[in-house]
Amino acid sequence: VTWDPGDFSGPVRLILFRNGVKLGEIANSLPAADGSYAWTVGQYAGKTAPAGSGYSIRLRAMDGSQEDYSDALFSLAN
Repeated sequence: VTWDPGDFSGPVRLILFRNGVKLGEIANSLPAADGSYAWTVGQYAGKTAPAGSGYSIRLRAMDGSQEDYSDALFSLAN
């Protein structure tokens, strides 16, 4: 997962959604300036998302001051 941190340098979290419904956290307290996270695809909050479509990821500042979603929906395959 990659992102452009812009001027933001605080910690961020990645959250997985499906069809607009929050599934759970992928990771938290990541340095925004890193601009990437090596995600084990489908893993979130100790669970594994099922194959299918309608997925998105939200990148959110830990302090809630900023957030952004994936540019497009994506699918997971087995």
